Amino acid sequence: MKMFATGLLFAMALLACSLPDPGCDDHSCDGCKYVLKEHAEKMIYHLSVECPYDSACNATLVISRPVPKEKNKCKMDNFEYTLVSGNIREKMEHNTNLRFLPISSDDHFRFSLFDSAKVEKKYDIDLSSVIHSYTIDGDSVRITLPYPGKMGISCLVYRETEGYGFMGHDYCEYLNEGNSPYSVAIDYNWDNRYYYDYGIVNQGSLGNDSISVHATIYFRE
Repeated sequence: MKMFATGLLFAMALLACSLPDPGCDDHSCDGCKYVLKEHAEKMIYHLSVECPYDSACNATLVISRPVPKEKNKCKMDNFEYTLVSGNIREKMEHNTNLRFLPISSDDHFRFSLFDSAKVEKKYDIDLSSVIHSYTIDGDSVRITLPYPGKMGISCLVYRETEGYGFMGHDYCEYLNEGNSPYSVAIDYNWDNRYYYDYGIVNQGSLGNDSISVHATIYFRE
């Protein structure tokens, strides 16, 4: 068990703030920097999905790191792309967090990324098995994670500090190696949501990009 200070949010912050691959070591760059404007050989994204109870889900997307096609004598200082998702068209660069992106009615998240040459890379991420990863079974919630990953939920437990005992919430984590189900009580000893982290690979038009997904799923108000 871990305290509910969430390492997940800390990990998200690290992903959002991590600098791109410099392309050369710090000693050989000699202050030379450049902005990457063409599609990288590989893109690494972080996708955060939030599904409020009885409401439509939304997404937040961050480019965690582009891996250039070849090493450069200069250090990559930034990158610039244009993201299109539904009616949204936004510039993406280092530390850009695009929030409240639409998830379609078929539970897919679709977007395109354009570079400076207007070359398009398309993405179609099926989130249906994540969004619908729980069912209510009487007084329990049955959670089935569709992919290997990590599920976490806050639960009320007895703790003791310096000889004093009290009830408090701990952050409980469960590793998942397949689609093994978990059942938790629906009462208020448990939080009203759970967190699910997993990774997907071979994404994008060229099939060489990776996406880490952090989903927050509410199962009651």
